[in-house]
Amino acid sequence: MTENYGQGRHAGGGQTARENAAQGDKRSLGILALVLIVLLAMTSLTTVQFNAAAKWVSHTHDVQDNLSRMLSVLQDAETGQRGYLLTGNASYLEPYNAAVESYQSVKSQLRDLTANDPFQQARIDALEVHIVEKLDELAETISLYDAGRQADALSLVKTDQGKLSMDAIRSIMAEMYEAEEALLEVRLAELERTKAITWLVISFVTATSLVAAVVVFLQTEKSRADRSVLEESLRVAAEEARKANDAKSAFLANMSHEIRTPLNGIMGMTELLQETKLSSEQRIFSNTIVNSSEALLTIINDILDFSKIEAEKIVLYEDVFSLRTIVHEVSSLLQTKAADKGIEICIDIPSDFPCWFTGDAGRIRQILLNLAGNAVKFTHSGHVEIRLKYDAKPQQSVEITVMDTGVGIPDDRLESIFLDFEQVGEQLSHSCEGTGLGLAITQRIVDLMGGSIDVRSTLGVGSSFVCKLSLPVADTPQDIAPNKAAQLDLSALVGCKIVCVDDLEINRDILKRRLEALGMHVTCLDGGAAFLNYLEQDPDIDIAIFDNLMPDMSGEALIRAYSARTNGQIPPVILHTAAYKNIGIEHFLEQGFAKVLFKPARTDALKKTLLSALDIRGETRANNPPLSPTLDDPSETMLNGLNILVAEDNRVNQLVIKKMLAKSGCTMRFVENGARALAAYQARVPDLVLMDVSMPIMDGLEATQCIRRWEAQNSLAPCPIIALTANAMETDRETCLAAGMTDFLTKPMRKERLVRKLKAGKAASKLPSKHPPQNAARSAFTT
Repeated sequence: MTENYGQGRHAGGGQTARENAAQGDKRSLGILALVLIVLLAMTSLTTVQFNAAAKWVSHTHDVQDNLSRMLSVLQDAETGQRGYLLTGNASYLEPYNAAVESYQSVKSQLRDLTANDPFQQARIDALEVHIVEKLDELAETISLYDAGRQADALSLVKTDQGKLSMDAIRSIMAEMYEAEEALLEVRLAELERTKAITWLVISFVTATSLVAAVVVFLQTEKSRADRSVLEESLRVAAEEARKANDAKSAFLANMSHEIRTPLNGIMGMTELLQETKLSSEQRIFSNTIVNSSEALLTIINDILDFSKIEAEKIVLYEDVFSLRTIVHEVSSLLQTKAADKGIEICIDIPSDFPCWFTGDAGRIRQILLNLAGNAVKFTHSGHVEIRLKYDAKPQQSVEITVMDTGVGIPDDRLESIFLDFEQVGEQLSHSCEGTGLGLAITQRIVDLMGGSIDVRSTLGVGSSFVCKLSLPVADTPQDIAPNKAAQLDLSALVGCKIVCVDDLEINRDILKRRLEALGMHVTCLDGGAAFLNYLEQDPDIDIAIFDNLMPDMSGEALIRAYSARTNGQIPPVILHTAAYKNIGIEHFLEQGFAKVLFKPARTDALKKTLLSALDIRGETRANNPPLSPTLDDPSETMLNGLNILVAEDNRVNQLVIKKMLAKSGCTMRFVENGARALAAYQARVPDLVLMDVSMPIMDGLEATQCIRRWEAQNSLAPCPIIALTANAMETDRETCLAAGMTDFLTKPMRKERLVRKLKAGKAASKLPSKHPPQNAARSAFTT
């Protein structure tokens, strides 16, 4: 009995211990669960607070958006009224009527949004008074016009009534906008505070949850299974993240392709339209289409570049290039926009600056275009200067400086302008322009190239961006040397007395250094009055250069005064101008100018113009026979006799290509898919193929591979095949070249670029090694 009792007590104790342990585990788990519940409640509370703060921030943005909409409504109403009064065309009343009808809706939304703010409500009351006055003024002018009292209507427009109303409206809207900005600052601070608390709580909950997981893990016998599950989960998560990143890249590539395809039709047709006779109004419309299309293309390219940078897929290429040429090309691209704004682009390149460098020319062009484009965009008067400097020691360093006299950048924004999606400029007029990625992309590219970029700016005075890159100097490429024109004989310029008249000091400084480097005696003056006074002291000059757009006296007025003072006996005078859009060169020559030199002028153009103005030739027919056409020759007749096979499924793109090359002298055959391209190629081997990549039935890549196999089977030399695609990623180029294509042309394509590619393809197809043998496989096929 004793033994049995002792055994029973021992067994019962063990069972109690197990029960106590189990109960202890339950208590521990209960406490842990309670802690988790409390933490989850805290998380929910902080999340609610965060969402509320975010809602108020969104609410403030909605108020600001409605203010902008209301101002846009009034501007649309005024635009419609002005158009109707000026043209009598009733269609202009459609935007006016639509604006008047939508005003009440916008006002109601604005009142609802600010219902809890008595100060904003009071401002809306005051705003409504002036808006009613403005709308009444617009309605009155339209009524007068409809009653046949056009003169009265126009007289009313010319009064200050409408302007005063709009000034009052803008003033009140500015107050409301500032009030919302103040609220936005407070609400953003609250949002950041709740965000920090939320993330702190979430982090703590996450950490506690991990502890709980460890406890559960230790109390179970499934540690290995749990570990494998966790590892599998991490692997799946990493795979999902990779797929998500690939999906994003694919989406951006597809988006680019889908936008570029119709954009090719828009830009191509508009370019062809501009080659026809257009009225001034039609020319404005077509220019607007071109500018808008190019802006859209810039946004697409910026997004793709940013995506490639983030994915670390940007590849830098090494090639020999001329930085001088890149600077002048960028200046030419921006010259039209600068001329429209009345600002000048100045280029300052030292005479001893090296001609050739080794590096990625495309990325350097992108850097310069971003910096100079921003300078032109934010400069409303004055000038933009691009300056180059080279320092061979301690390493071969190139300094690219872009300076402007624009709006400037506040000190507190200098550090943020290189951040993603950041924009700096006038808050209301520039807040919606561009993607805000230009400077961010520029910074990333400069970093990839091992360079640096710095900015200095004074608000209201201008900005200066300095980019430093390490670029090795290169020898002149062998394929460039044979095509260079003979050196000009500049001895006739040495010792010549030249007077330069320009109101812009930077232009005078650059011209003086460039002309003195040619051995000329240079005098620079800042205006017409100074030049006429100079003539009284020293009238004996050999040649003169006049700027055209000067405040005191234009170049045209100055040459008339000069000619009158000397009875028409004046030396050669060169007009130095950027204003050439609406006035032909013939007009200036009729005014007495010997030559016209467009700003910013290349050094070789300056030399040739000086020699030509002095009626001196630095090259003779005997010593310098005419050069044969090169690939850079803009003449389209170089395509004469070229047989081109075009594989393109889009009818609009077919039409664009057909019209662009209509006068080039080439012969074109069009097919709509890769299978027909292969059949057409086998029927008659062309000189060159333009191959779209994305086509039905058989795409361009497969068609190219089939063509290459067929050429190899029939002992034919490879025909140049140029990829024609809306896919713009670098991987797309590599894929096309890997498939056997010889070149790559991205949509939307410009006529000049298309012709240039075809000229290069024609030159390649006419090389001796490219001539296919006259065998049975080729001669058996007929047209």
